[in-house]
Amino acid sequence: MKHWTLILATFATLTLGFCATASADYLPEGAQAEASTDSAERVQNFLESKNFMASRLELRKYSGDVVADLVEISQNTRVERDTRARAIKCLALYRDDDRAIDTLGTLFAKIKTSDKLFPQVVVSYTEMRGEDVVNEIAPLLQNKDRNVRMAAVIALGRYGGQTGYEQLQEAKANEQDTQVLERISR
Repeated sequence: MKHWTLILATFATLTLGFCATASADYLPEGAQAEASTDSAERVQNFLESKNFMASRLELRKYSGDVVADLVEISQNTRVERDTRARAIKCLALYRDDDRAIDTLGTLFAKIKTSDKLFPQVVVSYTEMRGEDVVNEIAPLLQNKDRNVRMAAVIALGRYGGQTGYEQLQEAKANEQDTQVLERISR
């Protein structure tokens, strides 16, 4: 009996030793380990890449918690504006996640209309919330900034439903910019 126990213990030790060694070979070390654990940086690199596509499937390749990384990037003022705009755009893909909803709502409430990110926030916020925010978006149709008005037109036209459509028809009478008028007519 002792002989079989000794053989079994030796076999288990050898097996576990080989498994531990094999597993350790796959673990990154040093700087590589740090780089591989920073998912926000990987997501940011993807957002900055030529291969960028606003897709949940693509984003999952870079992070275990995409929404947390997108929230971090969208609020980080040290990140380039275009990258932040892409993060804001991607947050709208996660309309079932309260963190994404809260972040877009906060950005909509706090960012000034003169901020160059504001038009992207308007479109993403409306994409996420739909007809529920038409009354918040409609006043932007009278904003002095053409880009803000254009964003409101896009947002209401795509995501505002019947009420959004009606708001656009009312705004048509007062709009002077031909490109905004053209967009309303689409």
